[in-house]
Amino acid sequence: MPEESGIFEFLRWMFRHAHESNISFITPSEVESHVPSSYELNINELISWADVEKDASAWIGNEMQWVSFNQLHMLYRLARELGDEYLMRYVRLLMVSDHFYYMSTKHGAPQDVHNYFNPYYSPYRAYTLYQSAVHRLLNYMVKVHGNALVMKRLASIKLPSELAAWVKGESFSKANCQSVQYTARLITINHPELSKGCLQ
Repeated sequence: MPEESGIFEFLRWMFRHAHESNISFITPSEVESHVPSSYELNINELISWADVEKDASAWIGNEMQWVSFNQLHMLYRLARELGDEYLMRYVRLLMVSDHFYYMSTKHGAPQDVHNYFNPYYSPYRAYTLYQSAVHRLLNYMVKVHGNALVMKRLASIKLPSELAAWVKGESFSKANCQSVQYTARLITINHPELSKGCLQ
């Protein structure tokens, strides 16, 4: 968000005035220790504030978002396995949910909202730029740590759910199968199990 919007100045003064007025802030998990609960609520599905669906589809609702999400999972695990704090810093930047939000390809009013906040003006441009960042990080890994070590660390990583199911030979729709193959191809460094064909 641009500085000229005034949001940073607002936040700077908001907390100061809150402190002067004896107003404190607590997290949702801390509320439990301050307010007794009257009953237990079971929520079996992801919920959010976004779009008409109020679920996670604003961030992982299409193939571009799923590919990027799976790549992020791989990058995070690789950064941890390599113990590279410099790399981890940039992987965390790729974790910002806005990156996935900008890749939305919904229709109607929900997509109008996505487009309004999208600085790239296109979900496909957002995806292309994200892929560029992913490949830059992968190139950095290989350059700094060597291809052999990166491949060794990658082989020890537990695969994301979609890739893991594919490796086990579970049934996939054609779209999901293509997504899995595309994810494996874009990662460029082969996991031993990712050379197997997609099982239908």
